[in-house]
Amino acid sequence: MFTFRETVLVPAAVVDAANRLGTSRLFYVRVFDDGAGSATGAIELRITGGAASGFSVEREALAFENGRVIEVVAVGEDVRAVARLNLSGSGLLRAVWEMADPAGVSGDPVYRPLLTVRRWVTGRRAIELRSPPLPTHLAGLHLVRLRITDPATAFEPPFVRYVVRGEEERAPDRLHVWSPAAGAILRAGTRFGWEAIPGARVYKLEIWDAGAGGRRVAGVVIGSDHTEVELSDVTRSRLTPGRTYTWLVRAIDAAGRVVAQSEVRTLVVPHYDAPLAGER
Repeated sequence: MFTFRETVLVPAAVVDAANRLGTSRLFYVRVFDDGAGSATGAIELRITGGAASGFSVEREALAFENGRVIEVVAVGEDVRAVARLNLSGSGLLRAVWEMADPAGVSGDPVYRPLLTVRRWVTGRRAIELRSPPLPTHLAGLHLVRLRITDPATAFEPPFVRYVVRGEEERAPDRLHVWSPAAGAILRAGTRFGWEAIPGARVYKLEIWDAGAGGRRVAGVVIGSDHTEVELSDVTRSRLTPGRTYTWLVRAIDAAGRVVAQSEVRTLVVPHYDAPLAGER
């Protein structure tokens, strides 16, 4: 009699198939034959959870597909969130996409499940998980999160916000902007600033091509705790040197209504951005 040692690597696809079948046990069977006779050996392999295998989620980042963490959409518009997870170890990831609609965002948010996620992952890696289409039939503020149920995490799940615009019941109030002045030249450091509007949940800066067609070329959504913003490099890259643009700021409340709106101002993007101080 002798002892035979062997290392077995179980493919992730096999473990994933077992999870889909609802079983946590696998049996590995080998037949040994020395020419004079044969013998069979079998061993039971148990699929363990994250704690037993050192499986952990080190970080979760959440945003919408366009990279924003605050979004404003119309009723019926398609919108989805993307979670980016940094993982360590191997195991079965369990999570739930959840959302809180306008009726559940006052005080402590009340979330309801949208979709359950089960995914087997191996090794240290980063993965992306996309949400199902998010509900946009109710006007108002919505919160979305991906709550990880296994393995346990050391952080609270992040959330993102989106506002579904409702029907405007009255003309919006006037929103006063401080900078830049009408006809100003866009410089490095130019900041857009405006007055705070009571009841606003988000502000939306929109930039339009002043030429024929007047298409919108950029939009920036800002939380109500900020009343100024500097254009990011990504937004500036959408503006063509030598062209003139128009812009305005809208204040949107928790029901998705535009409650205040600024006048339309023009903005010139120079051919060469001279190293001058930002205009205010």
